[in-house]
Amino acid sequence: MTPNIRGNHLFSNLTDALSYPSLHPAISGHNQERAYEMGELSVDGADLYQAFQHTEVAPPAANIWEPVTDFHYLNSSGRYLVPAQFHYLPRPVSAHQPVTFLKAVLEDPIGTQVATTEISNPDGLRQINLNFDDVTPGDYTLKISNSSTQLDQYTITISSDAYHLSDWAMIEIGHRNSLGDFRLLETPDGYLKFNGSNLDTPVFEVRIGSRLTNWEYIPFEDQILTPHSDNSSSITTVGSRLFTKSPRGLSHFPQPIAFKEDGTNDQIYLPNPGKPYVQASDPEQYISIIQLPELNI
Repeated sequence: MTPNIRGNHLFSNLTDALSYPSLHPAISGHNQERAYEMGELSVDGADLYQAFQHTEVAPPAANIWEPVTDFHYLNSSGRYLVPAQFHYLPRPVSAHQPVTFLKAVLEDPIGTQVATTEISNPDGLRQINLNFDDVTPGDYTLKISNSSTQLDQYTITISSDAYHLSDWAMIEIGHRNSLGDFRLLETPDGYLKFNGSNLDTPVFEVRIGSRLTNWEYIPFEDQILTPHSDNSSSITTVGSRLFTKSPRGLSHFPQPIAFKEDGTNDQIYLPNPGKPYVQASDPEQYISIIQLPELNI
């Protein structure tokens, strides 16, 4: 994912916004005032969806949002660990309507406004440079709005000492009596949690869903590959190239695709993308390109 805020993830049990055993906040509700990136998660009512392409269409639009069952996946609404100076990357309201004005407001935990930044550009904004050098390190709420609507809200932790550009995430585990299932010790005794005759070691989770991309297969020297009819619902051809009709997770097993005449049982297993590399393509999707060797068919 390319988040709006390029900070480190902070997995911490010292927050009230968690659902045991997930060590990451819940996914936020769908916001129709902003665009979503392919792969982002959004809650619509009681249902969870994942975007199949960059979109400003609310779920559950067919072929754009796919239902997802696990509400505890790592997502873009989590806490971010950021330095005192960082960038916010606005997404366009729509493909033909760039963001020209944004306001960033920083509030402390009791809702007091501690800093405000406004920036505008009639040609569209690519990023906002936020400077909170005068703010005491700690937890804050960052609210981003345009001239009339709040677009995003994040709980961030500002700490230039803890943030490192080369890190992806930081894990913070602590103990307080009020943490419920996320506490490390029994209260008020101060012993490890006790369950029957066995000590109950706390186990927390960070669930990471596979990145979805559209897969494009490039045959050897334009070798013609015709999918078997059993695969017509998942694979399509454009010229000599093969495309998956819908995004696939990068962790899937090799995909069986047949290239013989209908009625045969011969199948060739095409490889998954060989490395976690994706690139943008039309219509506003990410693709993984797989270069095939010559196939004996």
